[in-house]
Amino acid sequence: MDFSVRGLSTTSRKWFPIWKLRGSIHSFRMDTNWLWIIGIGAFLVGCHVPRGITEPSFAEAPSFRMSGTEAIGEFWWTAFEDISLDQQVREALEGSLTLTAARERVRAANALSRRESAALFPELEGVAGAGYRETDDTEGAEDYELGLEVGYEVDLWGRIDSLVEAEQLRGRAAEEAYHAAALSLSAQVTVAWLQYVEGLRQRDLLTQQIEANQKILKISADVLRQRQLIESTREQLYAVESTIGLQWHQLQLLKGKAPQEPAVVTEAELPGMPPLPQTGLPSDLVRRRPDLRQTFYELEALDADLAAAVANQYPRLNLFASLSSSANSPESLFDTWVASVAGQIVAPLFDGGQRRAEVDRREALLGEGAANYMQTTLEAFGEVEAALLREAQQQRIMKSLERQLTLNKMTYKQLRVQYINGASDYLSVLVNLIEGQRLQRDLLATKRVLLEIRVALYRSLADGVAKSPPHCVTVFFQDLDIQHVCLHP
Repeated sequence: MDFSVRGLSTTSRKWFPIWKLRGSIHSFRMDTNWLWIIGIGAFLVGCHVPRGITEPSFAEAPSFRMSGTEAIGEFWWTAFEDISLDQQVREALEGSLTLTAARERVRAANALSRRESAALFPELEGVAGAGYRETDDTEGAEDYELGLEVGYEVDLWGRIDSLVEAEQLRGRAAEEAYHAAALSLSAQVTVAWLQYVEGLRQRDLLTQQIEANQKILKISADVLRQRQLIESTREQLYAVESTIGLQWHQLQLLKGKAPQEPAVVTEAELPGMPPLPQTGLPSDLVRRRPDLRQTFYELEALDADLAAAVANQYPRLNLFASLSSSANSPESLFDTWVASVAGQIVAPLFDGGQRRAEVDRREALLGEGAANYMQTTLEAFGEVEAALLREAQQQRIMKSLERQLTLNKMTYKQLRVQYINGASDYLSVLVNLIEGQRLQRDLLATKRVLLEIRVALYRSLADGVAKSPPHCVTVFFQDLDIQHVCLHP
């Protein structure tokens, strides 16, 4: 190890070894004892506390129950090809106060990492002072002082390096947490938008049903029951209108806007169901999901904390150097310089088991972090499996409702003919009418739930939203064909 202490000449401003200073510099004494300290440090400087954490491969984890062929992009919601939905998500990603707070946490984590990194470099301080002395025996005298002081801790066991790495890893974890927050926000906006659009469609459907029931009332023989059906439908309409308002308020809050702003979208349709995305392998999911990457970075940071705690049990080597001048007048301040170099080894002899207890605590925290990481990974696998299972069952439920609605319409026509011919009473017609209207509303709600399940699948498979989302536009062709085009930055 090459080691030299260097000073700055006040005349030529050139760097050179301090023990070669001649002329105006005096009173410098070279004590060779400190070279033994430096020699020991040079011997130990390469010694670091071993680290032993590796990322699990999950190569033997079973594949997911099913998979599609469509790749999931970073901006997963564009798969629905809904211009209004894309606009809502874009506004949320740009204006969300929750994401703003997440970005500030990233800044704070990076600043803390830079603060810890400063310990890897020497600390240089300038010293300047002036004073006045006066005693009974002598006349007053002025004292002036000017100098430089430098201190440096040789990282013998990698303690400082481990602390720096821990904060760097926490900074990466904060960035992944931001990506995960953006992904979660995009999913929340999509779900809120789907519920809002379903409310609009339920409102239109209930309005149509009220109008149809009012027409039947004019020719119905059972007026009271028909009026009761109309009022029951109105009651559901009022509840749906309340839900529409609440969902719009929720959208505004997610976008960082005041909920009092009036709704600007009053007409919309639920998007179609995109093709099933490619689920990939479980090992790919671990590397792709930002929350899993965040948890693993936090685990690595705990491992670095443990290494720092272990290294803190061993001796420390501190080096000091100073270059100073003192005089009774400012004119002679630069005439006399004193340089000094010192080394210090600080070794813990007795601390009541404090450092050993800290190592045990860090080992326990690392074990806890490893268990949390594995549990989070298993839960991520479970989210994908649950979404695939729920989507398959929801598809069956929706097809069953469609078949029930078809049979209900056929039954309604048959009962109307029988009622007109006097072969059936109006109660049978009314019961079938109520059942048919309920099936229409249930089918609409089931379609929305199916889309929400697909959102959950996208959320469990997608990478974090890190860049600006694409801008989607609607393109009209001469043959009146309409296509949605998303322009990626």
